[in-house]
This record gives sequence, structure tokens and C-alpha cells, in this order.
Amino acid sequence: MAIPDRDTIQKLWRIKKLIREEFDTSISISQKNLDVLLSSYQQKSRNPHLVELISDITSNSPSAPILATPISTPPYQTSKTQYRGQETKLEDIVPTAKPKKTKRTIIYRGRIVEQEEPI
Repeated sequence: MAIPDRDTIQKLWRIKKLIREEFDTSISISQKNLDVLLSSYQQKSRNPHLVELISDITSNSPSAPILATPISTPPYQTSKTQYRGQETKLEDIVPTAKPKKTKRTIIYRGRIVEQEEPI
């Protein structure tokens, strides 16, 4: 996926803000059907600035590579994982005990002193 330039990202943020102000809905820039969604808001909008911004983004300009390819999202971690072939719950893996206090060495009035770090 090509990384969009700064101008395209700024336009998308302005479009998102204008859509939220006019339609009282929020859109996500990482939606799969963003170009279809933007074109529907472009047809419904009464704001000429919003219509112009959306037409700039959805046009066939080289500054709009973000709409040509879907943005990949990181896979969500499920509550069950496998460890050595057996399913385990995520709660079993995450330690619930408090972390041990570590000591750091500092120099206080010319002497080396060990001090516990706050958590």
C-alpha cells in the first residue's frame, strides 16, 4: 500500500470534521468502502467546501492512493490462544500479580545508595 501524502491526509481530516458537523455522524478514514461513503455524502451535502474536498479526493489524481487500496487493520487477539498445542485463555497467560519493585542505584551526598523505584 502506498503511503498517502500529507495533503491527502489533511483533506481527509477536514472532510471527516465537516461530515461530523453537517450530518452529526462520524466516519472512519480506514473504512473499506470510504470512496462510496464519501460520494454519498457529497450528493447529500449542502456545503460547497465539503463537496469540493470530496471531489478532489475521489478524483483520479495521484494524490488519492489511499482510496484505491484498503487499509489493513491489525488482527484482533482472541480470548483463546494455543500454547504447545493446547488452548489456553488469555487471562491465564497475563500475570495478575503485582510487578516486583526494582531498585536503582543513585549517588546521594557522595555516597552510593539503592532506592526503590515507585510503581
